[in-house]
Amino acid sequence: VFSIMTVGIALYQESPAKVRLIIKDKQQLDMLYGTAQEVDTYYQKHKILPKKLEDLPVDPKTYKDLQTQNSFVYKALEKDTYELCAQFKTNKKDAKRHYMPYDSRDFDFKVGESCLKRKLYLQ
Repeated sequence: VFSIMTVGIALYQESPAKVRLIIKDKQQLDMLYGTAQEVDTYYQKHKILPKKLEDLPVDPKTYKDLQTQNSFVYKALEKDTYELCAQFKTNKKDAKRHYMPYDSRDFDFKVGESCLKRKLYLQ
């Protein structure tokens, strides 16, 4: 019985390497959502989406993909909709047992490139 419990506990626990990847992805999500907030603020001020992330009045380091060291991929899709894409090392299913940003509950990211699509609420 003890050996069965030990194997069960070992399978449930995640390796330190996996936990590090989850922490990196949490940081990536924080940066992605921070960038989304900057895009939203830009829209509220100018009544138009920025053409590129470099139009945002913030340090370019704030919209850097931590995995690639390049800017997040940004696309204005419609006048009130855009997407931000980033690289992830884990998926939401693995990461959900750990703290994730509140906004990310609806963002189903996966290993590789995942895109956050946002629709602005026009006033």
